[in-house]
Amino acid sequence: MPTDRSEPETPEQPRRPWWRLHLSTWVVVLLTAAVLVLIIVPGEKTILAFSSGPWDKVQYSHGWPWAWLEQIEWERTTLYNGEPPEPLWRFMPWLSDDAWKFTGDEVQFRFSMFAFDPAIAAAIVVIAAAFEVWRRRRYRLWQFSLRELFVLTLVVAVVLGWWQGHRRRRLHELEALSQINRMVPSESAPIRFRHLGPVWLRKLLGTPLTADFVAFGRLMLSGRWCLAFSATTGRGFVCDDFRFQPGINCPSVVS
Repeated sequence: MPTDRSEPETPEQPRRPWWRLHLSTWVVVLLTAAVLVLIIVPGEKTILAFSSGPWDKVQYSHGWPWAWLEQIEWERTTLYNGEPPEPLWRFMPWLSDDAWKFTGDEVQFRFSMFAFDPAIAAAIVVIAAAFEVWRRRRYRLWQFSLRELFVLTLVVAVVLGWWQGHRRRRLHELEALSQINRMVPSESAPIRFRHLGPVWLRKLLGTPLTADFVAFGRLMLSGRWCLAFSATTGRGFVCDDFRFQPGINCPSVVS
């Protein structure tokens, strides 16, 4: 006699309450909140003026995307303290004790920015919590669709390509600077650099670890430097009528 061997139906699992988040969602939210605290709260150090003595004028800027606190003070330069060079990870702003100070010789506090920065941070944390929606559609954490893998691969490729483009520009400018130093060995280049990368990434990792985003900014070039820079890099500059006279400083703007 034929028998019915169909498996008995299993009752559906109860729906998870909306307030009961998965552990992976809590990890994403807490990591996002921790990174935002390290970006917004500690100050980023900028040297405003070098001195011939053991003290430099520095500024600590707190806040992201807008600075809600800026403090200026005189700080002992590392050139005179006899300490050995530190590894690059030590230059992360939030690892410095001075970055967590909120008083200085000159302090400028912006209350409006102090309110906006936490509001933006809270919005980012809420967006991170939306990970729970994606997680509830899957039985397991590491379950991905082909479409999601394609989008993830595309995003990673775009980010790495963008970073590699900045790295190639950085290597080209360093090589040009080395060639100019060989052409005009008796003069130094008072070059001001600018950071082209995301501010939040610089505040999180520090300038040494994001050096690929550093580019030539404003320059004060002498006559021979103007000619050497133009001949080596092919980049335009604006200079006065004395640019061809050696030893005469002239302001130049590099586009």
